[in-house]
Amino acid sequence: MLEEERPQEYIKNWNEIRSDLAVRFLFGIAIWMLIPLAPTFLVALELGFTRANITTPSITVLFIATLFYRKKLTTRTISTIVVAGMSAIYLISVYTFGILSSANVWFFPIVLMASILFGGLAAFMIASLLLLGFSLAGYGFTTGWLQLPSDANSYLSSKSVWVVQVSFGIIVLGFILFVVSKMQSALVHQFKIINEKNIRIAHLANHDSLTGLATLRLAKERFELALHMASRREQLLALLFLDLDSFKLVNDRHGHDAGDAVLQEVAKRLLNEIRESDTACRIGGDEFLIILSEVSGKAEVESLCQRLIDNVTRPIQCSGNNHVVGVSIGAALYPECGDSLEELRKRADASMYDVKRAGKNNFSIAE
Repeated sequence: MLEEERPQEYIKNWNEIRSDLAVRFLFGIAIWMLIPLAPTFLVALELGFTRANITTPSITVLFIATLFYRKKLTTRTISTIVVAGMSAIYLISVYTFGILSSANVWFFPIVLMASILFGGLAAFMIASLLLLGFSLAGYGFTTGWLQLPSDANSYLSSKSVWVVQVSFGIIVLGFILFVVSKMQSALVHQFKIINEKNIRIAHLANHDSLTGLATLRLAKERFELALHMASRREQLLALLFLDLDSFKLVNDRHGHDAGDAVLQEVAKRLLNEIRESDTACRIGGDEFLIILSEVSGKAEVESLCQRLIDNVTRPIQCSGNNHVVGVSIGAALYPECGDSLEELRKRADASMYDVKRAGKNNFSIAE
């Protein structure tokens, strides 16, 4: 993925988080709103039915119905139902019971949900609307325009009322903990996905998609590191240039799928012969580079080149056919042949073509 495409990926993942949280909010509220229904009904029987006694159960039913049909609804629709439903419960309860309303504790959770689901601007507008409604209710009760449905002392001395208040307190506390927990888990999950994608992106940028070997870009970085270590420790460093022999015949006779299979098997065989500290790189077509760090001398390079030839030239089975390719190898050593990747590659390339002209399937070390 290109760098300019990554912001779109992050937006997509954040939208997935919002979608997940919208359903989690709906589920949590729908379940928790069932807790105070029985105490609310007892309050209605004791002090009389009010708009709040009817609104809360009705919206709870709406939440449960939305939960059942959530797969048919968009994230925005679910989010709107959750925030609008809780705001309606808050406002109607405040207009019914004023400062004594148990729904007053829902102000912060409603704004929190709005901020997560719709963004900061929407949360600010909803908070302003709720505060305006609360202020108008305060004005109504102080001027006598609004009145409690029963005597305040009766309301405060009712056991059912206190049960409702405690129930709503437990619900709000549980909901806040629920929101924090689920949001944290959702964020951790999504960032884990993003991190895994970034790791894959970095791997694709630095490794050949067909063989899994390092790209020339990564090989250059590792060469510079190996060169620094070799210079510091006064050790030898070798660069091998490999070109497959008769590979074109495989492509021409059996197709590119067979050619790709041969390249993949050759790459595995190269990796089997080198150390973890060495680097094998595919530079295009049927050409490869191998960077050998901490080389003891020419004898070690000669031994490796012969093992590579012996291994690569073994028949490769693919789709019922045995394919045989050879390999011509040119090698150059640091510091004898140069002190840069370009210089060593040029010398190794020249040695490899000497092998090609002399009959192929052999190796030569630049002098």
